[in-house]
Amino acid sequence: QTWLALDKEVLGGNYHGHYGAGVQQTVALHPDAKDHPILKGVQPFESEYTLYKTGPIAQDATLLLTGATARAAAPEPAAWVREHKGGRVFYTSLGGLKDFETPSFRQLLVNALFWAARREVEGK
Repeated sequence: QTWLALDKEVLGGNYHGHYGAGVQQTVALHPDAKDHPILKGVQPFESEYTLYKTGPIAQDATLLLTGATARAAAPEPAAWVREHKGGRVFYTSLGGLKDFETPSFRQLLVNALFWAARREVEGK
């Protein structure tokens, strides 16, 4: 709580609340990022957790996933990447307990870890 600007300065986000619990969100791949290595093997999925209000994200960020819900007028950024001071940054607003039961969410995280480390994803 001592670095409130972390979201904008490092992550490239713009968190300003959420749409409330109890409404499922649909997570979609952003069409401009379909070939990004973090999205390899990732399919659209549903999440029962609240959709964060995160837009707009930094201009130098690459939007990977969006989340949509009946409560939101437009989809919100749900995952993105950017470079910050020579390091790779991955962010997602997803990650509720049941999200980890979703194979596409787990694949997203695996891909993101390898991408951030500048390595190719290793097979099982």
